[in-house]
Amino acid sequence: MVERFAADVLVERSSAALWRRLLDGVLVLAPEMPEPLRFSTPGEVLWAMLDQPCTFAELVDAWSVLYEISERTARAVIEPVFVAWCDGGAVVAARRSPTCERL
Repeated sequence: MVERFAADVLVERSSAALWRRLLDGVLVLAPEMPEPLRFSTPGEVLWAMLDQPCTFAELVDAWSVLYEISERTARAVIEPVFVAWCDGGAVVAARRSPTCERL
């Protein structure tokens, strides 16, 4: 996959995104999405990490620590989710670099 999210890209939830926690994940709907996207518990954790804006690199690092996997594997898991969320308008990306709280 082409690297769409450079290390310094700031990601955050879109204010237009609607979402709900489920018993086993999260349901996300944004204006550009034809239907809601449902994500299991790992997706819910990722969505929770976006409670505060942070860089994509910080998310990858936090995910790799949380699940005890390499950063390369974490990025491979996270990036397709972010592509879907960004394309649908649930997440916005810009170039900045604040700090990110880890779960």
